[in-house]
Amino acid sequence: MYAELELKICRICKIEKHKSQFSSFKKKNGKLYPRPFCKECKSQGNFEWDLWKNYRIRLEDYQKLYEDQNGRCACCGQLESSFKRNLHVDHDHESGKVRGLLCTQCNPGLGYFKHSIDRLKLGIIYLEKFKK
Repeated sequence: MYAELELKICRICKIEKHKSQFSSFKKKNGKLYPRPFCKECKSQGNFEWDLWKNYRIRLEDYQKLYEDQNGRCACCGQLESSFKRNLHVDHDHESGKVRGLLCTQCNPGLGYFKHSIDRLKLGIIYLEKFKK
């Protein structure tokens, strides 16, 4: 009987889950109540919203890029499973156009070089000076 009180159905995925799988929020009376959707659905919803808000693409667009790249970084070619996080959406900061999905190393790497081909070439020249 008490176990039933610990279960809740998520409004989004419609799956009955333990209340620990739901985030809590405070009501005015100070009590904590679980949100109507589970943490997993909230996370997925945030991901989808971020894709749209930041890049104007939908989850289907992200999945198509992922499939086209065979689950690999568009820059270095490593599999997404080599990293702890999903591949990041790379875009042109001037036009906003999405270029592809990059790993957690290549995405900030391009940013540090200010997305400049000339800066990247200079970096290559520098590294080649010390190549054995």
